[in-house]
Amino acid sequence: MTHIGTVSHGISEWSLFWSRFHPDHPAILFGDRTISYRQLEDRAARLADGLRGAGIAKGDRVGFLALNAPEFVETLLACARIGAIFVPFNIRLTASELSFIARDAGLRLLLTDTSFSGRLDAMAGQVDAEHTYFIDGPPEGGRSIDDLRGDPLRFPDDVGLDDILLLAYTSGTTGHCKAAVITHGNVAATSIAVINADGLRSTDRVALPAPLAFAGSMLSVMLPFLHAGGSLLIERSFDAERMLDHVEQRGVTVLKLVPAIYQMMAASPTFDRRDFSRVRATSGGAPVPVDLLRTYHARGLLIGGAYGLTEGCGFNLHLPPREAAERIGWTGLPLLYQECRVVDDAGTEVAPHEVGELVIRGQCVMPGYWNDAESTARTIRDGWLHTGDLAIADELGYIKVVDRLKDMIISGGINVYPAEVERVLREHPDVTEAAVVGVPDPRWGETPVACVVSGRADLTLDDLRPLLTEHLADYKRPRRLELIDELPRNANGKILKRSLRESLTAESGHQTRRP
Repeated sequence: MTHIGTVSHGISEWSLFWSRFHPDHPAILFGDRTISYRQLEDRAARLADGLRGAGIAKGDRVGFLALNAPEFVETLLACARIGAIFVPFNIRLTASELSFIARDAGLRLLLTDTSFSGRLDAMAGQVDAEHTYFIDGPPEGGRSIDDLRGDPLRFPDDVGLDDILLLAYTSGTTGHCKAAVITHGNVAATSIAVINADGLRSTDRVALPAPLAFAGSMLSVMLPFLHAGGSLLIERSFDAERMLDHVEQRGVTVLKLVPAIYQMMAASPTFDRRDFSRVRATSGGAPVPVDLLRTYHARGLLIGGAYGLTEGCGFNLHLPPREAAERIGWTGLPLLYQECRVVDDAGTEVAPHEVGELVIRGQCVMPGYWNDAESTARTIRDGWLHTGDLAIADELGYIKVVDRLKDMIISGGINVYPAEVERVLREHPDVTEAAVVGVPDPRWGETPVACVVSGRADLTLDDLRPLLTEHLADYKRPRRLELIDELPRNANGKILKRSLRESLTAESGHQTRRP
């Protein structure tokens, strides 16, 4: 069949388009490697054919558990081409957490690297060795991703914008991870909105130091850049000096980072000598401290604001950099194809400057959670995505997020759901009750604190650490332990977490069990 045009065959046509319109332009820079759009398209097309040859069909789930590498992009595009569903794993999760996701998603095939060999043992019952491939040199008896590649598969027959592209797992408000279902159409609409908001061009280059599986990296940076035909400078890990070098020496024109990373860059002894004249910057994941904004403003770099939820495809509000100095504390305006309202408990829009819940509607909103109709019904009502964030809107439509209706903690730009941590804490025999809250932290924005009722007056965080380490990723683990006689509750028995948060923030002499 002859295909002409790129109308509705899913996002894998982006790499095909750019392989024709600027084939030699860098798509990915990784270490000393440069992969052009022609090469990216070829590698993804051959992997798509290989996945089909391995029995992967439309709707089957393909997992990716590896450190940042070009193969992440190739696998996502390959899945997109055949209608398979990409399942990126957060590399910081424990074996227990990984096993739960593999089982919940029903993985048919997994791509990984040898650094995860230990954690793969826990997933053996979910994905057999015959369907596990390594993107680096495979261990003895293992299979390489290159063994999977076939002939280039250029055109899918039946992949459309309503088909599922990926499952984005988030920490669970009920104690377990749950997956936001993200479609090709969600990603396409959001990418167009981001391209317009950020003024992205094919000549732009962005550095990606955070794990690609994070929604902020994947949905609001990596995919919009691929749509625009720009260049991705993929990093294995973050290093402040190296990031500053990339700005000056490797042509990075766009920075889209969390405040903690901007803070570490500003702390570099070479920061004051760096040239930011070619750079446009945005920060998301957590509020940016005013002093940090001023530090960058003094260097001539205005940092715009960003707000997004995984359920809303990662990017929903944007504060243009030129307004960052004038509207410090404001979150921004809705992107194209998105509508925001601030509503009361009955769903009625409140007056300007009155506090209510922020809700979002538009092509960015997921159709629901994977195999979880109950959570979907609670989160999406009458087409509106309920964010769980309290906000105000002014007369011009600018939004300011002022608090969280939910208990979620944002640490270093990553969501931590207390229910998940509390579930693990309660498994310890010396923990009678537990409540986890976030307290301000100068580096990470917030850090989790465990407030525990226990029969042991000498219980310490060290006593809990083996259990926490086994079941929780490092960023979810409490940094402090507070032993209390009882948890504060209202008349209905609900734990008053705001009261806990306020007392922990205000008091300086409370008894603390530190690591």
